[in-house]
Amino acid sequence: MPDEQGYFADDNSLIKGVVKNLAASPGDPYQDSRIGKGLVCCHVWPATTGDPLLFSFVPNLAWLPKSLAPYSDAHLAGPPHEVHEVLKATSARRYRSARPGVGRERSERAWERLPDATAAGPQESYEFAAGDRVVLLVEDRVQKMINFLEATLDDAAPPPRRFSKRYHSGIGGRIDRTVWPVQDAVSAEARYALIAELRACVERSADVSISTSIEVDR
Repeated sequence: MPDEQGYFADDNSLIKGVVKNLAASPGDPYQDSRIGKGLVCCHVWPATTGDPLLFSFVPNLAWLPKSLAPYSDAHLAGPPHEVHEVLKATSARRYRSARPGVGRERSERAWERLPDATAAGPQESYEFAAGDRVVLLVEDRVQKMINFLEATLDDAAPPPRRFSKRYHSGIGGRIDRTVWPVQDAVSAEARYALIAELRACVERSADVSISTSIEVDR
């Protein structure tokens, strides 16, 4: 449900589904294999799920074999497992020097919040080419959220249809009525701030291609 700043806890389902049925890059030992089942989307840096800037930050996400995924959640019951250090090193090697095509300033702020790895990552990894699919999906989702928030700020227009079950304006079916409508839970000032932040997320840098790839560790 949305907090007073308008943030809400998503399950990263949009990002999780992106890798399914992606083909391996040319020359990859996986050849024509495609991702189906058996991989779980996990956070690379422990204790970052409460930070809106880091929760869906791509360098902070890794798709692990289901049998290894529990190690990424070990910090919930004790100190983080050493697997986090290997994942952090791998992520930094792959993404830290990248020049994002969108949200470059936000990306830098996210990296500043992430501590360096204390172990060396693997030198061998392979990728599944996602092309523009990831960016286009995210842009569409972000634009829908912008449209929804703008509609809640227009007093002359009827309340908009829900963005999601728990992110709604109080009308329509299939909404969770135990959750306050956004316009009651989030101030107009906070909604304007969210819209500005969302626009920054998809503001494209003119000098960078939007092509992307997804890395899967063996």
